[in-house]
Amino acid sequence: MLQTNTNLPRANIQTWLMDFDETLASGILTWALEQAFPKFIHDHQLTYDQAHLQQTMLRLQQRSREKPDSAVLLNTLFETMDWPRNLQDEFMVDLRSNYRPTLFEDALPFLQRLRQNGQQVFIISNNKRTPDHVKLVGLDSYIHGVFTPHNCPDTQPKPHSSLWTYITAQNAEIDPQTTGVIGDDPWADGAFAEACDLPCWIVDRTNRFSDMYKQKPYQWVTSLGNILT
Repeated sequence: MLQTNTNLPRANIQTWLMDFDETLASGILTWALEQAFPKFIHDHQLTYDQAHLQQTMLRLQQRSREKPDSAVLLNTLFETMDWPRNLQDEFMVDLRSNYRPTLFEDALPFLQRLRQNGQQVFIISNNKRTPDHVKLVGLDSYIHGVFTPHNCPDTQPKPHSSLWTYITAQNAEIDPQTTGVIGDDPWADGAFAEACDLPCWIVDRTNRFSDMYKQKPYQWVTSLGNILT
């Protein structure tokens, strides 16, 4: 465990609001870094520095919360990495065609323990494909609901608090005093938790956000399993 905040009432949590991409399953970011980029770089004999690529992706992840325009972000990526811009369309086709979510090893054991403890889980995602992805990886029986701005009228993407307002209106039994947020993105999930005045755990499996650990009032962990230990 990276950093513990004893003010977070983990033992009292009965309802978890969980992100999906990069929290329970590999999102397009992980897939791109581990599979798409290595293949793309090899096929086109591109030069790059792994640390520079990871830092660039991190900056674009933050920027995507402010201006979620994939074309602009991709253009910025290629410009920053000094890659030929005429290859952008090919790379985007690969992302859209071949990406499939894969559960992280700690995801299913974590959800099984929550179910054994009688705790309920709601998925809160900005990705309109998340309801389909939850079914694809076989998590239906562990999840009490999947909420995105695309299936919840009059709501906005995280970090806006409107999804939380919508969920509590639909599920009157949820008590804010016993609800916690779990995600992987401090700019979306962490800021969402702050907007909703809820405690938050950020899963940082590769220590990408180490510079932020002392800046934000979240509990930073490297695995979902750390949350229950």
